[in-house]
Amino acid sequence: MAEAALTHELMTHIADHSPCGVLVVSDKGTIQFCNETLGDFLGVEAQSLVGNPDSMVFDQFEGNSDTPNMYHITLLPQIRRPQRWLSAERMTFPVEGTAGLSSVEVIYFRDITELKRMKTDLDSLNRQLEDTIPTDPVTGLMNRRTLFQALEPQVSRSRRYSNPLSVLVMTVTSYHCEPENVATTRDQMLLTVSNFLRDQVRWVDIAGRTGEQEFTLVLPETNKADAEKLGAKLQNRLASTELMDSPNTTICMELHIGITSWHKGDDTRLLLQRVYRALDDAKEAPQGKISVL
Repeated sequence: MAEAALTHELMTHIADHSPCGVLVVSDKGTIQFCNETLGDFLGVEAQSLVGNPDSMVFDQFEGNSDTPNMYHITLLPQIRRPQRWLSAERMTFPVEGTAGLSSVEVIYFRDITELKRMKTDLDSLNRQLEDTIPTDPVTGLMNRRTLFQALEPQVSRSRRYSNPLSVLVMTVTSYHCEPENVATTRDQMLLTVSNFLRDQVRWVDIAGRTGEQEFTLVLPETNKADAEKLGAKLQNRLASTELMDSPNTTICMELHIGITSWHKGDDTRLLLQRVYRALDDAKEAPQGKISVL
């Protein structure tokens, strides 16, 4: 005995009680269907949205995330509901036999508020952990916080005794020289650079990884000319070097380097602002990738 086809009413009832919000929009941007779950997310009657432009839904999302297809609903005072985060998945379906309608877009909204909260908590815990660890976990060099703390007494010493002090910040990108098409991980490149820096700097110098692919050197008793010579040496030596732990693999690197030296009246903030301006200039320069300010 053949089973009876599901009725339109039953299908609508099933969609309304889905744990996901469902929005159906015509190719003209008109809402054809909104289930009760999405209406509950938005704090409106779902049926009141049908026949209106889809902007009636999307205008209710505030503080939109930079992540595509992630939406933020702030506090809904009329129902005293806290903010929610929704993720959206979109599918397009062709429509036949309906005048003036060639396709519809179905958007499925999933409540990821709890996942967002857990990620926020995890990020906070990671930041707290970073504050207790003085070194970068990949390279073993000082991390950003520790290096900038170590810079403070060096600046104070220069302010007191007018001793020379330079800071060098460089960003590194890599590609293979030979053999070609050999996979190199980011960590291998970072370790290669960090070990090279350990070999090149003096015991009084301070080296750290201060960004994703950024390294900083604090150079006490070093004037601007000598710091520039060190920058040129790093450029030349790291342009092509053997990959750490892989002596048969040569890795090529492109460095952008900003250099500055302590000026009378500088505090740590001014010194760092100037060296990062120099780094920006180096990245924009058509020729030569060392900028000195």
